[in-house]
Amino acid sequence: MTQVANIPADSELLSSYVATGSEGAFAELVHRHLNLVHSAALRQVQGDAAAAADVAQTVFIELARQASGLTRHPALIGWLYTTTHRMAARHVRDGIRRQCRERDAHAMREIQQLSESEIDWSRLAPVLDRVMHELAEADRLALLLRYFEKRPFVEVGARLGLNENAARMRVDRALDRLRGHLADRGITSTASALALVLSGPTMVAAPAGLAATVCQASAFSLTTHVTTIKAIAMTKAQFGILATALAAAVSLNVAQFAINRDLRSKLDRPASDLQSELARPAPQPAARPAPGSETSESRPPDQTELLRLRGKISQLRNQLNDVSVTKSAAENAANLWKRLGGKPFSVEASPGAPFVPNSYYPRDQWTAVGLNTHEATLQTAFAAMKSGDTDLLAGAIDWKSSLTEAQKQEAIARLKSNGTGSYPGAGAVGIKIESLGGTLDSANVEYVVILDQGTDLPSLRAHYYLNRVEDGWRLGNVIVEPPSEP
Repeated sequence: MTQVANIPADSELLSSYVATGSEGAFAELVHRHLNLVHSAALRQVQGDAAAAADVAQTVFIELARQASGLTRHPALIGWLYTTTHRMAARHVRDGIRRQCRERDAHAMREIQQLSESEIDWSRLAPVLDRVMHELAEADRLALLLRYFEKRPFVEVGARLGLNENAARMRVDRALDRLRGHLADRGITSTASALALVLSGPTMVAAPAGLAATVCQASAFSLTTHVTTIKAIAMTKAQFGILATALAAAVSLNVAQFAINRDLRSKLDRPASDLQSELARPAPQPAARPAPGSETSESRPPDQTELLRLRGKISQLRNQLNDVSVTKSAAENAANLWKRLGGKPFSVEASPGAPFVPNSYYPRDQWTAVGLNTHEATLQTAFAAMKSGDTDLLAGAIDWKSSLTEAQKQEAIARLKSNGTGSYPGAGAVGIKIESLGGTLDSANVEYVVILDQGTDLPSLRAHYYLNRVEDGWRLGNVIVEPPSEP
């Protein structure tokens, strides 16, 4: 049996770095895994070398910060790969989100029009990392070791705690599951063809000098508190905005506190007066005047004061209730505004109203309005998700021409078996149309939609692509971005 080279394990290098601050140990980790991190980042930022370098640097800074908690991690390569995915996704959202969506959609359309023999690495690359993260951790690690780091099965087995044959079976099963996830997106291929593609250039060499830059940046991060780094990076305009927001928040809280204190003091004072009045001995009843002859002047002073106090208490309670209702409505509106990205929008109150950008549509407003226009088709799809009507949802989907009739029927049967609840957006309590890409003459349009998951779950950003067909429009690919980091 082939022997694995006796080199320090990742955990040993990381422990040495934590215990002694050994820059040499950390530099070895960087040199060992930089190509993997940089290559994964390069694919996810659509080949932008500068952006990939920034992502790689951020990943290793994060490694330096979390080093003490990762010394016993079973597979550092898996942590690095997943962290690269998160950091690259964040970079894309912050900087090149629009370019990434357009290239991704174009690449997927091209892939779905190709036969198995025509699928190549350049077209598979834009979607590979997203699909890889749909696999279980064990399957993803097996594929990373075998196809990304090009390790022989004996080394894969050594890293996974398996013998060579068991490692081969683990990789084969993981490859077959990856093929299944790609098939769900309309990218059909055999396992052998997919293995041939993955055997290509899944990793490229990182730019010269990037390793040294990463090591220096990671060392610097340990000597400077993260809050200080963020403060240095803030512009004067950002400081001004932050100061204004804090001042407004403090002023609002102080004003609210003053209102509540004043109302409660007014409410408590007449109540105490009333209790003292009630505690006094009741006067002996006087002769009752004839009916209709009693006036305010003829009432006893105590009775007049009691009536006045009761009216004042009722008035103050109503005022306090009005303040509570207004405050609750304001808090609900503020929470919705925050969940949907903190940008202005309008709330649609009419069922079936057209989907337009910068508008929010609660779940109970979604209505089936046909398939003649792209906005009608999108709303009809959401209405089908709300009602659980799988036939309506299936009719709104553009089943790819690259699928055979048998594959199409199998996909429809799977949809009806799983129900509409598994379709992206089915669990939302409302949606905000963020933007619409396309023109009146476009054969394809893209809706960017914020899926409001309620107060317990973070909102998601999804991209719904719709295609023009002979009798109207149909729903094509749907891409849901990973949740934003808190």
